[in-house]
Amino acid sequence: SGVGSAWKLQLVARSEGMRLAASGTAERPADATGYDLSLEASTPDLTTLDGLTGQKLPPLHDVSASARLSDATGEALLSALKLHAGPSDLNAVLAGLALDRLDLDADGQTQPVHAEAEGRLGATAWKGNAAFGSPASLLEGRAAGLPIAVAVAAAGAQVSAKGNLTSPATVSGLDLAITATVADLSALSGLAGEPLPPLRDLSLTAQLSDRDGGLAHGAALHAVALKAPFGDLAGDLDLGFQKPPSVQGQLTGKRFDLDAVLLAPQTSTPPPPTTSPPAPAASPPPPASGPRHLISDRPFNLAFLSRLDGDLRLAVEELRAGGVAARDLAGHIVLNHGRLTLDPVTATLPGGRLDLHASVDATAAEPVFAVALNAPGVAVKPLLTAFGLPDDSTGNLELALDLTATGRTPHAIAATLSGKIGALMTEGELDNRLLANMIGAVLHAARLPGDLVPAAGRTKLRCIATRMDAAQGIATVTNLVLDTSRALVQGGGVVNLADETLGLRLRPLLRVGGPGVVLPVRVAGAMAAPNVALDAGGALAAFAGGAAAAAERGGDACGPAIAAARAARPAAR
Repeated sequence: SGVGSAWKLQLVARSEGMRLAASGTAERPADATGYDLSLEASTPDLTTLDGLTGQKLPPLHDVSASARLSDATGEALLSALKLHAGPSDLNAVLAGLALDRLDLDADGQTQPVHAEAEGRLGATAWKGNAAFGSPASLLEGRAAGLPIAVAVAAAGAQVSAKGNLTSPATVSGLDLAITATVADLSALSGLAGEPLPPLRDLSLTAQLSDRDGGLAHGAALHAVALKAPFGDLAGDLDLGFQKPPSVQGQLTGKRFDLDAVLLAPQTSTPPPPTTSPPAPAASPPPPASGPRHLISDRPFNLAFLSRLDGDLRLAVEELRAGGVAARDLAGHIVLNHGRLTLDPVTATLPGGRLDLHASVDATAAEPVFAVALNAPGVAVKPLLTAFGLPDDSTGNLELALDLTATGRTPHAIAATLSGKIGALMTEGELDNRLLANMIGAVLHAARLPGDLVPAAGRTKLRCIATRMDAAQGIATVTNLVLDTSRALVQGGGVVNLADETLGLRLRPLLRVGGPGVVLPVRVAGAMAAPNVALDAGGALAAFAGGAAAAAERGGDACGPAIAAARAARPAAR
């Protein structure tokens, strides 16, 4: 153009799929002033620029950017900034993460940046938006810091964070207020990669800051507060992002209903419709070639123990578990490179103080388990309910364990079980259906009238007690006593947990009707289908001396059995 007219400019450069363009006007091109330009850049794959930037860029695709560059105010200023990224596979950044779109814009280089994004994590769709400091503050690392406001929603859950980042260049000096609400935790199973319980109406607040050295080294959550219909927890947590990641801290709560968490009703989602033809029916599996184990052979998945380290102290004023209300629960949980310890866990039960020490070492060739438990007052009714047994019973169970075992399946653990078990219950009432299940076959084998145990109602219990001492899966049963107002059953023997067989001798005595004759019974064979029959060889000893015979003549059978069971309590630690 002539003198006094603005020059029109249009520049385009291409290289390996990348396109750079500038168009507009310049009034004084010789001294590079008086310009007003539209700038554009695009690339199908952002990682192709790694060599130019000297940094590893995220694998974003269909990337385009635009801005206006002008010196109308006397200095070069950018305005109308926009950045777009299209569908991108970000699995390398986070497993299962995919981006559908990302859009950023700012009115000017000193104006806040607004962002919107949506995508998927696994099968779960998510959507987010953010507002943070200006491009100038990002590039210059201003001391005033970078204000941040982020919100993400997925499957009925919402998480927001608002605060400040003092040093954007080093991602340090973070101070964010976190708020999260979850309508239904099970809807987030796709994000977690495993089924989550259908816990509803959860809310969480916390203050997030980074560790010394920046967010790359870890973060701290202060003033954590979790609230839900099943209870509340509050405290402070320290998060480490090294490998494996770690969590340390302490949490306290006034009330926590573990039953509501573990026994939350499961909901099923019908499978999506399909137009594919139905698969042909599978052939029935061949019959098992040998006896099936009553104790499961399904392996435990202990891999999670090596994915996280932790040191957590927990205190809850009232915990409900198994239908039992425990007070003043305190626990110390440590997870260290595949070794988990609960040492100790204490609480006050209706019948006294509970003490638990337990450990799992998943680093050994065969995982090693250990548990020492003294629980003097566990309500029996919820235990019966949990195992699907007749549960119209009253009373508390005293339980003592001091056991070790190795293995990757419940059956392998049972087959290596060593230690002692004591269990007893006194001054309660047993559901007659349960009593009939326990001694009906024994009474029948002893040719005693089993129908003398009514089909309905309850029977008063003086005691039920037993002591077991195990060595590598062979459990010796001693001082086995069931003493009720209707019958007295005493016995002992051996339980082989490795091959799941029984070798027990029982001495039943019916206390209603008849002369009270004792006819010993042998219980043998597979645990899944035991053989209960009259023990002819033991009949002659039915009236012999000793504690059993003395009890049958009116002595105390409960005392020695209770003492033996309580002697299984682990030593104080």
